[in-house]
Amino acid sequence: MRFTGKKGFTLIELLIVVVIIGILAAIAIPKFSSTKEKAYEASMKSDLKNLATSEEAYYSDKNSYSTDTTQLNFNTSTGNVLVISTTAATTGWSATITNPRVTSITSCKIGSGTDTTGIGVDGVVVCCDLRVLLFDAVVQLLFREIVLAQRGIVRGLRLFVRGLVAVQLEMRDRIHLIERDVAVVLLLGGP
Repeated sequence: MRFTGKKGFTLIELLIVVVIIGILAAIAIPKFSSTKEKAYEASMKSDLKNLATSEEAYYSDKNSYSTDTTQLNFNTSTGNVLVISTTAATTGWSATITNPRVTSITSCKIGSGTDTTGIGVDGVVVCCDLRVLLFDAVVQLLFREIVLAQRGIVRGLRLFVRGLVAVQLEMRDRIHLIERDVAVVLLLGGP
């Protein structure tokens, strides 16, 4: 028995499959990249916590803190850039870590003793989130605009009302033009 029909898929069927695969890829790729960024951020925080342990172990042996990762027997995760600073070597230390592959935060910090300026509590990792920094900047800008707006609120309301009146007049003129066009069409015997 010979089969006379053509085998295969139509062009439409192939296009539908390609579109579905494209939609799935468009959903999956951003999720994957945000997951990668969270993993890099977690490695930064983990490195800082491990550094704190190394610093305290070094301090218990030598009675001072160190900025040298070799003396601390400490290595950072791949891609992380660590900067350690101490104050008088015996009173405290702080560290800042960054990773160029992380875009949602600028850096993470940790510190102990008297060198926790701008960091907060001893031994707690603090990350500077760009979204929070941007939010703070926007709030400050809005507050400044509100203060300026309060000074000129009457002027602003007058401009707003004038704008509303102008829009209302424009709409009324357009309605009159439409009514006129409809009347002309009806007079000429249109639908």
